[in-house]
Amino acid sequence: GERGLLGLALHPNYRKNHFLYVFYVNASPLESRVARFKVKGNRCRSRKDIVANVPAPSGYHIGGQLEFAGGKLFVSVGEGHDPGNAQDKGSRLGKVLRYNPDGSIPRGNPFSKPGNRSPVWSYGHRNGFGLTHKPGTQKLYQTENGPECDDELNRIKRGRNYGWGNGYSCGDAGVGPRPKRPLHRWGAVIAVTDPWWYKGRMKRLNGDIYAGGFSDGALHRLVMNDKGTKVRRDKIIRRGEGIVDVSKGPGGWLYFMTATEMYRIVPD
Repeated sequence: GERGLLGLALHPNYRKNHFLYVFYVNASPLESRVARFKVKGNRCRSRKDIVANVPAPSGYHIGGQLEFAGGKLFVSVGEGHDPGNAQDKGSRLGKVLRYNPDGSIPRGNPFSKPGNRSPVWSYGHRNGFGLTHKPGTQKLYQTENGPECDDELNRIKRGRNYGWGNGYSCGDAGVGPRPKRPLHRWGAVIAVTDPWWYKGRMKRLNGDIYAGGFSDGALHRLVMNDKGTKVRRDKIIRRGEGIVDVSKGPGGWLYFMTATEMYRIVPD
């Protein structure tokens, strides 16, 4: 199954408020939650579950990624191994959710009704494995694992359907109303994991999305156009053990992790 701690994010104002956010799967009752910790030094001084009661019926296709963009907390939740959940806008499964940093539901979410706000921001997702955003903007991107095909990079937009659900077949445009096509699709499964839109000290690497493949062991550089609306090409810059995460780290370098090791990319 996919249980335990699955996602981490720092509050955009972490240096002042020291808030750390954690997506985890609770064992009993079996459900997904987002907790906010107050960190001091190397210790957590307080904890509060700000999102709870998200079903995890099978222990599979949990999702679990967190990303701040535009001051809001976005949460990627898998469809719980049931494609029907992805097209059900009344369910939080198979969705990207949008919250305020305190866990309340903000105004402007597309499926809210008077007196009943919904956290759902987009739907039709199978099992998102990562979220990132273009620095300095609110442009949000998600990597998503397909069934036996069609791993994807998607630009996540308000209220859009990303096409997963009952009846989907490899290569389809998607199911449900007006499915949005991915920015990039891998025909063969690479098990794409958590991506990062890099902007750091290595200028020649700036402006592109970097994502790992767990199955193909490759670090993929998705070369973007200036507006972030199109992938120009998928450039493989390293092969080896399966990659589980990519991120910018101390000093502005680009880092990636396998199940056992962490690597830093430096100039030639």
